[in-house]
Amino acid sequence: MAYHVNKEYKRDEAIILSFDIGTTHTAVSFSHAIPGERPDVRPVMKWPGQPEASGETKVHAYYAMAV
Repeated sequence: MAYHVNKEYKRDEAIILSFDIGTTHTAVSFSHAIPGERPDVRPVMKWPGQPEASGETKVHAYYAMAV
């Protein structure tokens, strides 16, 4: 699953990480931002070696980008 940003990225190429550390759930999202392109924000849904989990998270982590 990816979430698309509506604006073109205008800064230097970057890997952007977002961490939401909560009391019951923690979430991580990332994006590979390339100048002139609209970045995709991808949430980390499962870590390598993680056993299958049941249930849904309350919210997904997103980030706001100043372009």
